[in-house]
Amino acid sequence: MPQTHSAAAMRIIDKLAGQPPQTITELMNALQVTRTAITDQLDELAKQGVVQRVSEPRDSRGRPKFRYSLAPKSHSRIFPGNQGSVIYAIWRGIWEIGGKELQMEVVEHAVELLRKFFEDKIKGKTPLERFLEVMTVTAVDGRIRVQQNPDGSCDVWRYICELDCLEDTNSRLCDLHVVFIEKVTGGKVIHVESRHEGAPCCRFRLLPFEPGS
Repeated sequence: MPQTHSAAAMRIIDKLAGQPPQTITELMNALQVTRTAITDQLDELAKQGVVQRVSEPRDSRGRPKFRYSLAPKSHSRIFPGNQGSVIYAIWRGIWEIGGKELQMEVVEHAVELLRKFFEDKIKGKTPLERFLEVMTVTAVDGRIRVQQNPDGSCDVWRYICELDCLEDTNSRLCDLHVVFIEKVTGGKVIHVESRHEGAPCCRFRLLPFEPGS
């Protein structure tokens, strides 16, 4: 059964969804409610595993400071079973309203939001290290297969695709993955094989890094 939340809790969830971690003050200003109201809701959501709290350096008065974000996989606990249909409906709606031009604007904006969300989770120093990290972190089941190629490129297979629900999808949503991975890794990435085109798995390739390219 899906978790149920109060209207106040859902407003906090809505403000955290798809956004970088936020402080209590930022949430107070966004929702126009008291610190006590925000704190009580965040404590309850944390107990339920919906939000997570990350500590930061203490402020000038020596008080602890925290930022809050949605916990990993919290969306599946809040809306179990229907994420795919929601994504599909939104994506089709964007296409029907604005066509390819609007879809590409959405992709570019979404990629930047994704980059900001994952920037603290990707610690690698080289494009290859960041490539392997981001592919592992974003894999739905955490499973990937890695192959180092003789030409210096690296292939990664992801066994489960979060876009499987988009049965009549075109390549634009898959391209979002490629652009996002390139933004995070700083390297050149190509989508070698796609499940939506009949391959058993999606395969992404990080091309050899060429300084100055």
